[in-house]
Amino acid sequence: MSASFSPTAISTGFPTKIPLNSTENNTIYSLSIGVLTSSEIDIVYSLSICAGLLSLTGSITIVIIILRQNELSSTYGRLIFGMSCMDIMQSIAYCFSTLPAPSSSRLSGNTWPYLGNSTTCSIQGFFLYTGGTGTTIYYCSLCIYYVLIVLKGLSLNSIKHRFESYLHAIPLIFCFTCGIILAATESFNSAGAACWIAPFPYHCHQDLDTCTRGKKFKLYRWIFQGIPLLICFIIILVTMICLIYKVRRQRKLMQKYQFNVLDDALPNNTQRIQHPNSTSSQPTSSIVTTSKTTTYRALQYIAAFFLTFVFIITNQIFVILKKKVLIAILILQSITAPAQGFFNFIVFILPIVRAVKKDDHEMPLFKVLLKAIVSTEKLDKSKRDCRSKLEKLRKPNPNRKGFTSRELHQQRKDRDAAFFIPEADVKESKEEERFTAE
Repeated sequence: MSASFSPTAISTGFPTKIPLNSTENNTIYSLSIGVLTSSEIDIVYSLSICAGLLSLTGSITIVIIILRQNELSSTYGRLIFGMSCMDIMQSIAYCFSTLPAPSSSRLSGNTWPYLGNSTTCSIQGFFLYTGGTGTTIYYCSLCIYYVLIVLKGLSLNSIKHRFESYLHAIPLIFCFTCGIILAATESFNSAGAACWIAPFPYHCHQDLDTCTRGKKFKLYRWIFQGIPLLICFIIILVTMICLIYKVRRQRKLMQKYQFNVLDDALPNNTQRIQHPNSTSSQPTSSIVTTSKTTTYRALQYIAAFFLTFVFIITNQIFVILKKKVLIAILILQSITAPAQGFFNFIVFILPIVRAVKKDDHEMPLFKVLLKAIVSTEKLDKSKRDCRSKLEKLRKPNPNRKGFTSRELHQQRKDRDAAFFIPEADVKESKEEERFTAE
């Protein structure tokens, strides 16, 4: 049997389990290309549920923070909100595990409960597919958003009116349309620890004519999941390379052409830089720091994406090359694949935690995290301070000398990209006016 891409471990049905032999205490299942004991399957299923619960908690927390802090007023907040809502759908499907599957899907020796029917199984499969695919495509939208901000230097208002509708429409229309098509063609069936794109009964993959549902599961897996995810992977990888190149290039530019920054806008103990070609060991300016913060935030989200899929890809490669399943990789896959929302939560909460802890370094981590979730006072203060600093940096300096018009134009483009901070709650109309005024 040729391996088909699957975003989850044994739970989505890429491996096929058929009972080989059974004893009173242990049943060995064939995975078409390997074997797992019933105890190993219990571990994989249980870890998948636990990771799904973590992901559900993380995504719900992100949604609560966005609503409490009115982050829906920004494009960044709306993109993270949409991605978290998609992940909530996927996480709910993971948490229910085998419960929605019909009892006729149970294999010999499997002790997990199967209490549903074909309808409930299709609903779970719809949530799992739509949520997982939607979250992944939203990652692409977020990457494109950072490309427009960091690499192209577009204003917030320009992105809102020209691009944002597409950044939401593509993931939502694609995943819901494909999910409805798969549900209508009866392609969602029990695939192990969850319902996904699979045949029914499950062992009929060896003879598709005996299948009563999901006869085209192999084709649909590649059309509706494999190819789109491959495209997303390429887009996100290219974005990561471009952002890393941008960081290196900007660092060199800042070393060669230093800006004349106001003294009160620089960090403490930093002297004004007068000469554009100065390469002395002076502290990094706020421009460089802000640019790094923005770019590193994008790279952190990309790292969360790759952490989610690294063991899925590793498992698929191992299966294709070795024709067997390695339990260690399968366990790691069952932990990371359903935990996408939890990884997003870590990336999302980090700057808020830093803002809360800024004035009290002795506060315990748990209290810091709790305050970051339920309070907005310190975060808002941090935003105001940052906006004040950027306002000073944005003021043109008519006394600046020693630059050609081409150098000034390049510096202005890099500065505009460096000034953007996604978390800042700035009125987009005023932001557009400031960019226009420059």
